[in-house]
Amino acid sequence: MSLTVTSQELLMGYSRLEYLLLGDLRAILDEPDQTRDQRWLLAVLDSLLETIPREFQLREEGGYMSEILELKPFLSDLALSLYAEHERLFSMLSALRERVNLDLSAVALEDQLAMKLRDWMLLLMKHNRTERRVYQTALCADHGGGD
Repeated sequence: MSLTVTSQELLMGYSRLEYLLLGDLRAILDEPDQTRDQRWLLAVLDSLLETIPREFQLREEGGYMSEILELKPFLSDLALSLYAEHERLFSMLSALRERVNLDLSAVALEDQLAMKLRDWMLLLMKHNRTERRVYQTALCADHGGGD
């Protein structure tokens, strides 16, 4: 992931936007069904569907985790698994967005769909956390970050 300064800035911007959008999504899902604005929910989901592929594309620039894998090839299976999750996370969100759109005429978002959106958020957060841990593992091992 050898990024230029501009790409790094863009990636940071997309990561921040993703964080804010996930907060908005959480807030919307925590609202009572009667007051939940499904049009706002669709707007947040659409924004995530625009942001996440751009963020993933920047992460994949120059080869996904290539700098880390050159230093620590033993992390390649984990990196490959994380890379494969990019498409799965996007596809899941696209499908959930379509279900929300179909339910737009309903008075309330069905509980099962709200739960699936929460589950998707948790998967994305876990994915991001695992990516950070891979980088931290490689850097700590490389720079003696242990006790």
